[in-house]
Amino acid sequence: PLTEQLQRQRDRKDLTQVLRFLQGSGWSVEEATDALTRYVEWRNNLPDHADLRKDVEVLFRSGAIYWHGRDVFLRPVLVIRTLELAKMSQDRALQLVVYWLEFGVDKLMVPGKVEQWVVVVDLTGVSASAIPVTTLKTVMSFLQKNYRARLGKAVVVSLPWMLQMMVSVVKGFIKKTTAEKIDTYAEKNPRPLRELIPRGQLEEK
Repeated sequence: PLTEQLQRQRDRKDLTQVLRFLQGSGWSVEEATDALTRYVEWRNNLPDHADLRKDVEVLFRSGAIYWHGRDVFLRPVLVIRTLELAKMSQDRALQLVVYWLEFGVDKLMVPGKVEQWVVVVDLTGVSASAIPVTTLKTVMSFLQKNYRARLGKAVVVSLPWMLQMMVSVVKGFIKKTTAEKIDTYAEKNPRPLRELIPRGQLEEK
């Protein structure tokens, strides 16, 4: 079971991935084994990076998802602009997420030093009725399942007060340990975000 998955990961020269799954599963061997089995199956069916790029390159200019700068702990920052994300189908949004996360794991991590990222979800310009709740839930669930222990912090900005309940609903679909990493703010550029991401690294809009 887990030892077989461990061997597969050893063949991939990525034993730390197994540790991330154990950590993300609350150190439950049974849960980690099940999650890792599904993860290996998903990885085996994942196109290589060049093919992934061909599938989503047309979406780059949308500015829906992209990397921008690093926080005070040198973790790379992934920006999700919900206004643009809402214009995509759920499948296309997920393809774009996969491409950029694979890019981040391959190019932006420093093994043993920087192995997590920060996600900033920007709700600027999105009305309550237009927020793609299903897509956001799918993306967060996908992150939790296939990129265990990678999320350092998620910050949601420009959140209308009437949508606070909706955020609580979304949090209900993810693990408690992950939900505790998600902070929400009504402001577009709240002080905690400015303290987390240096001014020179924080995008101005």
